[in-house]
Amino acid sequence: MLGLGLGLALTLTLTLTLTLTLTLTLTLTLTLTLTKAAAKAAKPERAKSAYMLYCDSRRDKVKAENPDAGSAAG
Repeated sequence: MLGLGLGLALTLTLTLTLTLTLTLTLTLTLTLTLTKAAAKAAKPERAKSAYMLYCDSRRDKVKAENPDAGSAAG
């Protein structure tokens, strides 16, 4: 299993069979799977609620009126 970053994993299986009559059989299986985090990130975003649309419309005005206000996270 080879991790490719961005939540992708690549599994490569190679089977080689050689008979005495010089017949060559080559089987190549390539599987690309998404990890749970990548699958969650690829999911479409939900629509915004009416409250969030209202907040987005007022955000610039509130920020302009309160330039010293910081984020709540920090």
